[in-house]
Amino acid sequence: MGTEPQRLHVVLFPLMAAGHMIPILDIAKLFAAQNVKATIVTTPLNAPFFIKPLLSYKNIGPTIDIEIIPFPSKEATGLPDGMENFDQFTSEEMSVRFLKATELLQEPLVQLLEKCNPKANCLVADLFFPFASDIAAKFNIPRLVFHGTCCFALSVMDSTIKYEPHKAVLDDYEEFVVPHLPHEIKITKMKSNEGIRRSTPNIELMQILGRAMESEIKSFGVIGVAFTSWNRIMLIIIGKLWEGRRG
Repeated sequence: MGTEPQRLHVVLFPLMAAGHMIPILDIAKLFAAQNVKATIVTTPLNAPFFIKPLLSYKNIGPTIDIEIIPFPSKEATGLPDGMENFDQFTSEEMSVRFLKATELLQEPLVQLLEKCNPKANCLVADLFFPFASDIAAKFNIPRLVFHGTCCFALSVMDSTIKYEPHKAVLDDYEEFVVPHLPHEIKITKMKSNEGIRRSTPNIELMQILGRAMESEIKSFGVIGVAFTSWNRIMLIIIGKLWEGRRG
């Protein structure tokens, strides 16, 4: 008898925030349903978020594993003890400090991938972990970028950043058309991302987003959240915008 082919193994590493962890759990279930081994990586205080729902999950494929890596210490990050989730922070200053602290998760992630059994075949890592593309390259596996938002929002955000239609309006309440979408979409600055509304951007946050976008260009592709046929249309738009960045 021939030996059973080795099952593919996907490692998923979401930002520690509910809006990112919830869809990652659903994505892990989709992989498992296709007989793909899925492992979710998180930190100690975020582990129950995944462990509890998996206790009642009627798995139709391989078990979904949870791997825990340590969150950087208070001394290294300047964050209060027990603050391991983005949703715990109410000020922009602390949110930026949290995002910078996640850069210290690089080495624990490398150590985890080194001991993975079976070896990882793909790394699905959050947009806010730009170091993931280089780590995936080190292990000669593809890195997929995960956005915690839907394809429609991604399309609007990418088009607004690239073409800057908001700069033609006089105030935060005047509507502008988001260009290069299949339908006419009008929004105001007040309904846009906070970074667009601000006259003086947060330099540290812009640097983090800049590194994230550079890392995305080096990645194998992007995973977004799609619920409707409209979002599936947006996937095509995202693909064109993404290819434009690479070109």
